Amino acid sequence: MAKILIIDDDPKICKVLSDILRLKGYICVIAHTAREAIENVKKEEIDLAIIDLKLPDELGINVLKEIKEISPRTEAIILTAYASLPTAIEALDYGAFSYIEKPCKTEHLLNIIKRALERKNLIEEKERAHKALDKAHQELKVLWQLSKEILSKESLAEIINRSYEVVQGLFPDANIFVFLLDAKRENLFPIERLNLPQKIVDGQRLFQPPNDLIDWLSSIDRAIIVEKGTLTVLDKFLDPYPFWYAIPILAKSGCVGCFIIAFNKKRYIPKADIIFVNRLLLQIAGPISQAISMEGQIEFLKGHIFGRTSFYGLVGQSRVMQDVYDLIRDVAPTNATVLITGENGTGKELAAMAIHECSTRKDGPFVVANCSAYPSTLLESELFGHERGAFTGAIRTKRGRFELAHKGTIFLDEIGEIPSTTQLLLLRVLQNRCFERVGGERTIEVDVRVIAATNKDLEKEIAAGRFREDLYYRLNVVPIHMPPLREKKEDIPLLCDHFLKKFCKEMGKDIKGFTAQAMKALIDYNWPGNVRELENVIQQMVILAKRDTIDKKLLPTHIANYLKKDISLAEYERELIIKVLKECNWNKHEAARRLKISRSTLYSKMKRYGLET
Repeated sequence: MAKILIIDDDPKICKVLSDILRLKGYICVIAHTAREAIENVKKEEIDLAIIDLKLPDELGINVLKEIKEISPRTEAIILTAYASLPTAIEALDYGAFSYIEKPCKTEHLLNIIKRALERKNLIEEKERAHKALDKAHQELKVLWQLSKEILSKESLAEIINRSYEVVQGLFPDANIFVFLLDAKRENLFPIERLNLPQKIVDGQRLFQPPNDLIDWLSSIDRAIIVEKGTLTVLDKFLDPYPFWYAIPILAKSGCVGCFIIAFNKKRYIPKADIIFVNRLLLQIAGPISQAISMEGQIEFLKGHIFGRTSFYGLVGQSRVMQDVYDLIRDVAPTNATVLITGENGTGKELAAMAIHECSTRKDGPFVVANCSAYPSTLLESELFGHERGAFTGAIRTKRGRFELAHKGTIFLDEIGEIPSTTQLLLLRVLQNRCFERVGGERTIEVDVRVIAATNKDLEKEIAAGRFREDLYYRLNVVPIHMPPLREKKEDIPLLCDHFLKKFCKEMGKDIKGFTAQAMKALIDYNWPGNVRELENVIQQMVILAKRDTIDKKLLPTHIANYLKKDISLAEYERELIIKVLKECNWNKHEAARRLKISRSTLYSKMKRYGLET
């Protein structure tokens, strides 16, 4: 309710006026002198002052002037028994709302007071509206400038980093997490690929596994702001934080990610700042979406046009290795069981590690269990653990490999070597993800991803009765075949260079490379031991090398003297055409382009060599 200051040297008039005004709900303050009145205006917020023109210590006009200087928003009404036109004009000039002659009717005075307070409220509302408009204008100006600055960045990394800095600047005590969907909106974008500050990358570990977050982001079709306690999907991951906001990055094509602002303690958070972040993200969502799409296209081009030369420890740029890389990348985000096949030394364990490193379990353990390294009597204990006293020599309880791999990946190498009794136990683990330790009764549940590998033909093992068919189908959900080195000889120079750098670094040597004769001999050799044999040969040559180039003399005798089967030019041409056609999936137009011959020439040669299909 409005506060009214009554200034009059007559106590009776002050009492009558205050009684009337209090009955109408106003708060009244009384002053009998100018000095007293000024002190009240300085101490309290006065909405309206009723001023007697003649006071014992000052003229009412001067009191009016001083009140207006101290509190311009305070309305004033002049009361006087000595009315004159010049005085009335002077009072109005100094800001008085009205000039009333004593005595006056109560209704008339109340009506003027009401109108004066209404004017005051209208002026204040107008000022508030102007301030809000100025603030909105300033916010839009800042938003435009920030959006312009962010959108001037050339890469997705720069856009995200600058956006992160802006949000962190608004909330310096908050933890800011950034999540982006990939171009297909099926997985999280691998933000660690952007070379962003570690504090941004670390946030990716918050949602493991990320399936619920991906599903939620993919379902958003309108601008929203989510806070703690309103969305179970986020609450379970953000439980350590007393308060948080999640703001999606919504482009026209759909949601492409979100910013999460999480606070370590509850405090007042201006809603306007959260809304500002929401508006900023709406402004830059389109370019972020385009940048994500562009990053995906660049990665595709690197992998399919120029070819990746390495992939999480695997080395090779041949077509068959590109297919392996693609398959690993596709299967890694899932929890599907993978069976890796291939000869010894082809890199099956490296492929398993690559799947683990590409997966959402990469921060969990990667546990290797070599099934051929243990006798059948100990293999079960090695995989599932045992209780104390379970058998002779079991002096303490031991956790098995499956327990050690909880929340991570277990790699079962040489799976074709396990005995039939262990096969049955393994089948149960694959089905239910639970088991009992040897000699134990308590059922143990594990969250583990299984990758198995073998150099055997398991279908032949099934036919021979040595491997369970149901276990095979449980393991062979996604098969990956690692090609032998003789089938990807174009990768030999790349592998040689990789191993040369590795061993030179270990031994402190500076070897530039291989002579042409040495490299030809390495390429011609059939490599029955595959990449592992090649690695050992390169290590041996680096140890023995005395010069800055490895020549043919340093090659092991069986490689240096290896005689490649001589073939005619026609046989070589036929083999080359078949190889290229297979790589192109028998697309003759593409094969002709790669061979740098016309299609008519290719058709003619195919007819000559009996390759028509």
